[in-house]
Amino acid sequence: MSDLKVPSNNQASYQKFQNPKEEIGKDLELFCEKLCPGVTPGVMNEMIKKGEELGKELVAAAGNDEAFNNLLDDPKITNPESAVHLIWALTAQAVKQGDAFTSGSMRLGTKGELTAVKLEAFFKACGQGQAYTRIASTHMQENLTKTSVQWGLDLRDMGLPADKHTILFARQPDGSFFLKLESAGCPPFWKKGFATWKNFKEFAAHALQYIKTRPAIAKIHFFINRTSEDIPKLESRKEHVPKEIKKQFKLAMKAMYPDKKIADEKYLEGKKYGISRMKKILDAKDEKKLGTDPYLAKMRMERHLDPYLEKANTSQYEGEIKGNEVLLAPLGTKGFYGQPKS
Repeated sequence: MSDLKVPSNNQASYQKFQNPKEEIGKDLELFCEKLCPGVTPGVMNEMIKKGEELGKELVAAAGNDEAFNNLLDDPKITNPESAVHLIWALTAQAVKQGDAFTSGSMRLGTKGELTAVKLEAFFKACGQGQAYTRIASTHMQENLTKTSVQWGLDLRDMGLPADKHTILFARQPDGSFFLKLESAGCPPFWKKGFATWKNFKEFAAHALQYIKTRPAIAKIHFFINRTSEDIPKLESRKEHVPKEIKKQFKLAMKAMYPDKKIADEKYLEGKKYGISRMKKILDAKDEKKLGTDPYLAKMRMERHLDPYLEKANTSQYEGEIKGNEVLLAPLGTKGFYGQPKS
């Protein structure tokens, strides 16, 4: 399993596009064989191909609202299988970047007419009436407003990557599109149209998974399974801000703001919204007005953030960064469908 480039939670470095095409194919096949039970490399490659073709079709139709709406109304295009295919195309791009992951989230940049609003509409249409608003989600809550929601689409046993069975998706205030693959969905089994035994079991499975991922229990789970050959399954690319970054940011704010109340407010803001917000908070402070120690604290913090910002630049992602999520170029750009600029 050591051949598979699956980064750890705390890995801040970013592997640039250096693999030749055949090596990327080997990485994808290894990812499929080791982490995707029930999906053969041949099936995976076919789904990736269909997903890339679908992505191009979405981009082509996005400039014309009537054409895009017609596409959404076509069950041959918007169906559960199509959602799986597009997710596989995104996963393949993550592997190309050296960002293969077994658990975590992706943040897709948007550009031009294919907005996050239209991507949301596409995934909802793929559910064919079975996409549902998510309640009590702990992911990216800080970006939810009174008019924004998160959606869930359950695709159990349909071949999602890394043995996942549901997609959590939501458009973000910065225009990016958030996607998270999960082991179990959270369907509102108490509502009309969702009141089935299958949905109740899915909801119960999600509740159990949530309990298992609470910090104390997750540590126990890791310890028990640490000698397993399947230990890479515990690796993740979550949107959480790494602990070390939060620790260093708190020290930086303490050094840069003598007023403890202001320092605490700035720290909590950065901790809540993540890497991009931390960068903005640092940039807002005039370096010329800082003493030596505050200046050095600011410089040290910027060096901690640089790998994440470079990762976004290399992948041609356009949008904000919260933590260690996988950052992907907008659909249809050179960075997504071909080798990116060096």
